[in-house]
Amino acid sequence: MNTFTDAWLEGGPENPNNILIRVEATGAEYWDAPGSKVTQLVNLVKAKTTGKRFEGDNEAVDLS
Repeated sequence: MNTFTDAWLEGGPENPNNILIRVEATGAEYWDAPGSKVTQLVNLVKAKTTGKRFEGDNEAVDLS
């Protein structure tokens, strides 16, 4: 075992509770809302109560 696996895999790679998942993606998308976590939470509540979508940063990446 090394420092990297110690940080991420409790009990090392032989621990049966540790699972690694391989994902092969053809694209990705992310959303980011400006402000602190509190501001993001307030904006989420506003969006839910008014029915209006909250605007933030949104980008898509084509990986194919």
